[in-house]
Amino acid sequence: MKIAFQSMKTIRWVVLLTVISGACRPSGPIFPAPNELAQVPFRLKTIRKQVDYGNPNFRGQDFTTAYRYDSLGRVTFIEDAWWNRDLEYRYQGDRLAARLTYVRDSLVFRETFEYDAQGKLLRLDWSGNGSKAVRTFRYNAEGRIEEIRYEALTYTYVQVSRYVWEGGNVVAQNEFDGAGKPQSEWTFEYAPAINPHALTPTDPDVPTSRNNLVRTTLKRDYTGLIDLVANPIVVAYDYNAEGLPKVGRYNYSGRTETFTYEPR
Repeated sequence: MKIAFQSMKTIRWVVLLTVISGACRPSGPIFPAPNELAQVPFRLKTIRKQVDYGNPNFRGQDFTTAYRYDSLGRVTFIEDAWWNRDLEYRYQGDRLAARLTYVRDSLVFRETFEYDAQGKLLRLDWSGNGSKAVRTFRYNAEGRIEEIRYEALTYTYVQVSRYVWEGGNVVAQNEFDGAGKPQSEWTFEYAPAINPHALTPTDPDVPTSRNNLVRTTLKRDYTGLIDLVANPIVVAYDYNAEGLPKVGRYNYSGRTETFTYEPR
């Protein structure tokens, strides 16, 4: 499960992410670096999400995200019914060069990536709907993203997200405005099982934890509208014969996620 929520639909957007749009605002977790999971002989095929929000009008809503890969095993296309969008991934050599977001077959967002000589992502430029923004990245001594600075270029808005890592997992995410005023503080707890998203690293701008997220607590929210200290997000999982998460059940919105895999 990725952390970085993007709207209350995934709890916030990531829940980070996001926010402004799944593509436009900072998101949560990073991939393991180096990729400790390269030897696992499976990758994500689909994620099916079902919700009812405790409302009979939503009951039975069903969204499937499907992954396509090239001959090198890299993700080239994601059909994402949950966000009602498609993502196309374009590479230059062994690096992701561009990520394009389509809605109903129309290009709405374009993101391009800039790296240093060691292959670390330094900058992401985002454009769409007449707006532009940039994200810049800072790393810790282990080469994991420890800070993402998001700055809108067509209006005044800055957000800084900082990540605390332990054992290959993001255990805390703190967000600040451009003046350094705290906005929110998240903490995360994990099970020993592998995080399915870490098997299929698609987005170098999104910190992705190695293990499976089971509890999210919002310790501080500047809006005062969300209280996840008293009511943390909890996910309970069933596992398949290989020990990979098969079904995750959330303690809110009647949401379940079902994962399917395919051989690498």
